[in-house]
Amino acid sequence: MNEAIIDQEQFTDVEAEQMTIGALLKSPDTMDIVSSILSEADFSYPQHITIFGVAKELYETNNFSIHTVKTWLKDRSLLESAGGVEYINQLRLSVPTMALVEYYANKVRDIAIKRRGMQLSYDIQDITVNQDFSNIQEYVSAVASKFNSLDMTKKGQLIKINDVVVKQIKKKVSGVVIKSPKLGLHDIDQWMNGIGRNRLIVIAGRPGTGKTALALKAARSIAKQEFGPVAFFSMEMEKEELVDRILSDVCGIPFTQVQRGELDLREKDILLKSEGVMTDVSLFIDDTPRMDMGYISAQCRKMKREHGGLGAIVIDYLGLIELHQKKNESKSDAIGRVTKESKNLAKEIGCSVILLSQMNREIEKRGVKRPVLSDLRESGNIEQDADMVIFLHRDDEKSSAAMAHVDLIVAKGRQTGLADFELAFYGMVQRMTMMVRA
Repeated sequence: MNEAIIDQEQFTDVEAEQMTIGALLKSPDTMDIVSSILSEADFSYPQHITIFGVAKELYETNNFSIHTVKTWLKDRSLLESAGGVEYINQLRLSVPTMALVEYYANKVRDIAIKRRGMQLSYDIQDITVNQDFSNIQEYVSAVASKFNSLDMTKKGQLIKINDVVVKQIKKKVSGVVIKSPKLGLHDIDQWMNGIGRNRLIVIAGRPGTGKTALALKAARSIAKQEFGPVAFFSMEMEKEELVDRILSDVCGIPFTQVQRGELDLREKDILLKSEGVMTDVSLFIDDTPRMDMGYISAQCRKMKREHGGLGAIVIDYLGLIELHQKKNESKSDAIGRVTKESKNLAKEIGCSVILLSQMNREIEKRGVKRPVLSDLRESGNIEQDADMVIFLHRDDEKSSAAMAHVDLIVAKGRQTGLADFELAFYGMVQRMTMMVRA
């Protein structure tokens, strides 16, 4: 490629680069924002390319700070090429506020695209003037191939498999067992080895099958583990009702009594004693009306920045998410956008998304009541995007007044396979457990 001499002053923004790197050194948590916008190739100054590359590598191993960056560079005799200790310290101290880190990162990104555009013009000139082609289609193909570099970002880059293989082998032989958040239902957790870290898990059922009870149980269980807090977005119930349901389960007091406050002295004492247990759970509830996926995604990114990561995201439920249907767009296609965004959110945040969904009424008209994937409302897109689809189906023949026999049916399991489990749902106290056989 013809490396043209580009006006460094016109196609770089030293202040934007310095403020972006300085913000990273001042607050490592901003790496989530910056790395979603920039790659090393977007910086123009060698010292900034070096510092950003080191910071990103250290961040991925949870070992990123200004001290570890300087130590890493010093140990490899790269400190001077990165500007030296004084320059690195100056970058950190020059940032007056963290509020503009995204603004400066986007400025670096925008001018990097212009820089690549200018280089592209020289490359096309070189191809046109200095290279011979047997036909015009070869020329067009050669020119078109150059445009691939114009929007070169971290996202979407192909990575040579050798690099992945080396990292994966190191992980596997290190002796560290890869753990995954658990639902809190022993038999299911043993079978699926946790819910994973970037899956879209759809839990569907008709009303009264215990979807919310299962979601709350899973949220509480995961929030007590070491994977980070759980974000629970509720569009159907207010946070007070969700807490009442949790308290009913934890304390064994009928939900209607907790909800109404009809408690005797013993029940009040039990409720008071549960406060310490509940306040230690890292579970966050958002019951904002009329939420859409843009709002949910923004809140999850904010939580990740504040807490370093999330254990899971729970959305209750798909049918109440604001769709913002476009002109001539079907409801099915609009729901498809939501499920795709949910899957992308799981990958971006690095935790699984549990998305509750209703089933359509067709199952009630069939002789065989066992749910199938087509029983999902607007099923095509949900089935396509979900890594796992779980149905909750109440078996009335095996149920009693006090306990509903609920079949948990894994109808799709991209990483797990298919399976059936039996649950007991005690609706009076909003408690979901594995079915115990006599």
